[in-house]
Amino acid sequence: MDVLRYMEQNNLRIYRMPSEFCPYPTHPDYPELNWKKQFKEAKGELDALRDHLKEYPVRLSFHPSQFVLLSSPNQEITRRSVHELRWQAEMLDRLECPEEARVLIHLGGVYGEREKTKQRIIRNIQKLPKVVKNRLALENDDVSWGARDTLDVCRETQTPMIFDFHHHACLNGGESWDKMLRGALKTWPKGVRPKTHLSSPKLMARDEKTLQPGPIRAHSDYIDPWMFSRLMQRCEELGLPPFDIMLEAKAKDLAVIRLREQLDSFKPHVLP
Repeated sequence: MDVLRYMEQNNLRIYRMPSEFCPYPTHPDYPELNWKKQFKEAKGELDALRDHLKEYPVRLSFHPSQFVLLSSPNQEITRRSVHELRWQAEMLDRLECPEEARVLIHLGGVYGEREKTKQRIIRNIQKLPKVVKNRLALENDDVSWGARDTLDVCRETQTPMIFDFHHHACLNGGESWDKMLRGALKTWPKGVRPKTHLSSPKLMARDEKTLQPGPIRAHSDYIDPWMFSRLMQRCEELGLPPFDIMLEAKAKDLAVIRLREQLDSFKPHVLP
C-alpha cells in the first residue's frame, strides 16, 4: 500500500511486483507458507489492495527469476516453474487485475538444440493451466532468444510478446526493430494496450583487468532522453498504435521522474 500511495502521488502507472511479495509460496520445506494459505490469511490486506487498484489503476506485472523455465528438458524443473507461474497468475486474478496484467518470462536456455527446444517451449505453453495461459507474456532476451524466435513462439501459442528495445539491440539476426516491434504489438488481444521495455546501455562499464569497454547488456541508472525522444518520434512517423513503455533502469522510479523533467525541458514536438 505504501508503494501504491507513492505511485499515486507521483503519477506512476506501471509497477513490477517482486516475487518475494509472497515468501516461499511453493517451497516444499515450508508447507505452512503455501500460497493458498497465505492468500487466505491475508484476505483483508488483499481486498484493500484490490479496492485501491480500482480507484487508482496501476498496470501490474510479475517477472519471475531466471530459474522459472519452460524450455528445460528436465520435467521436474518445468513442473516447479509452472507451480511458480501459477501463484503469480492467481495473485493477479485475486486482485481482479484487467487482462493486461501479465506474468512475464524469457524463453530460457537453448540446450544445444535450438529448434527442438523451441518446439518444447511451445508444447509446454500449450499445456499450461488456463489461469497461467491467460496471464503469460514472453520477452525477447539479449543472450539466447532474439525477437524473431520469441515472436514465432508467441504467434504459435497466441501469447502476447513484450518487445524489449535494448535486448533487440544486443541480440538480433539483422531484423529491424520497427518490424519486430510491429509484430509484437499485434500479438496482444484486441482492446488491450501492449507493453514494451526500454533501457539505456551502461556504456561506461569496463573490464577491471583489461580496462576495455564492457558489454552493452548492462542497464544504465537512467534513460537517455535524446534517444527516447528520437525513438518516440520514429514510432509516430511509422504510425504505430499506442503502447506502454516500462523503463528498466537501475534508478527505478527516479529514472521515470528525471526523464519526464528532461523531456519537459526541451518539449519534443512528438510528445503532448
